[in-house]
Amino acid sequence: MKTALIMILLISIIGCKNDTETVSKDSDVEKPEVLMSSPLNTNSQKTSNRALVGGWKINEDMPEYKLPEDVQVAFDEVKVVGTQYVPVLYLGSQLVSGKNYMLICKQISSTPEQSVSIVQVTIYKPLNAPAKITEIKPILN
Repeated sequence: MKTALIMILLISIIGCKNDTETVSKDSDVEKPEVLMSSPLNTNSQKTSNRALVGGWKINEDMPEYKLPEDVQVAFDEVKVVGTQYVPVLYLGSQLVSGKNYMLICKQISSTPEQSVSIVQVTIYKPLNAPAKITEIKPILN
């Protein structure tokens, strides 16, 4: 009885080992190429036909959001060199010694690749001075 169990166990181990070796030697089996990315990073290894495992693909066709007039005035006062910000969502305002405005923007770099990121932008508009960006938080890049 023990001999029979040992034989069955050996046959099943050898059989599994042979199956594994057959699959790994099989030239018709195509191994998928996996690119690693952090959940928020989509541009680290961007290629035309490869999807990033775990990465997000940004919808680059998001339409520009029409901002309320006071927000548009503050947005237009902010000057940023090397990057273009396109508002895609206006989140709200906060009354302080002036006003804070929070937006979601498409951030487009001025590099030849024109990498696109999605960021949260906070603009502070003081009562008697030009507006300035006080915070930019990455959401997807």
